[in-house]
Amino acid sequence: MIRAALLGLLLICGSACVQRSLPPVADRSPVFGPTPEGYRVQAGDTLYSIAWRFGLDYRRLALANGIRPPYTIYPGQRLSLSVTSTPSVASAGSASGSRQRPAAGGSSGARPSGDRRPEPSPVLPAARDWRWPTSAAVSRPYGQGNKGVDYHLQPGARVVGAASGQVVYSGKGLGGYRYLVIVKHGASYLSAYSLNLPVRVKEGEHIKGGTRIADMEGNGRSAGRFHFEVRKDGDPVDPARVIGG
Repeated sequence: MIRAALLGLLLICGSACVQRSLPPVADRSPVFGPTPEGYRVQAGDTLYSIAWRFGLDYRRLALANGIRPPYTIYPGQRLSLSVTSTPSVASAGSASGSRQRPAAGGSSGARPSGDRRPEPSPVLPAARDWRWPTSAAVSRPYGQGNKGVDYHLQPGARVVGAASGQVVYSGKGLGGYRYLVIVKHGASYLSAYSLNLPVRVKEGEHIKGGTRIADMEGNGRSAGRFHFEVRKDGDPVDPARVIGG
């Protein structure tokens, strides 16, 4: 009986080891992992969401793949993520922001006084109507590995657009979030809203700063996670550098 028990343990261990050695299933959720050389477009993707996922400037991604505005892409299309060139004038222009997947089923931007953190680029004023997307308390600030600002939303909290722009992605989330909304503000700036609450804006919609993106109904549910980012030319920046303190 002892030998039988040992044999059973060996079989269980062997099965577990085999399971651990299996290659991982492809996962769309990693956001800041190493950038692969290429990516196969999936239903629901837009050029903006792919660029956001891999930390790229959407204009450079488009230029590297010969894609012109309005940046239409198709499921099954393979994109090169080897982005090294500088966007041309044609690619850097304002895009229409129309749907990218036809085959798919406030305060001013002045630098806050007293902010002495070093920045690799100048102060980043982008628009006059920028504001924080929620009045909820920050649970994790920008920096030290966090490329945005995190919040825990309590029932009744509301998430609004940080500035006027066009919704260029509204769909499946990344990094463990159910939903992701990306808003384009001019040619250089994107704001992104990752949350587990159903969103109230549609892709292609033009919104104003303060437009409701999502809210947490006051029904006693536990706090919801919300991650907010601002990117300039594909690079994450401290939202306070754009929105103000």
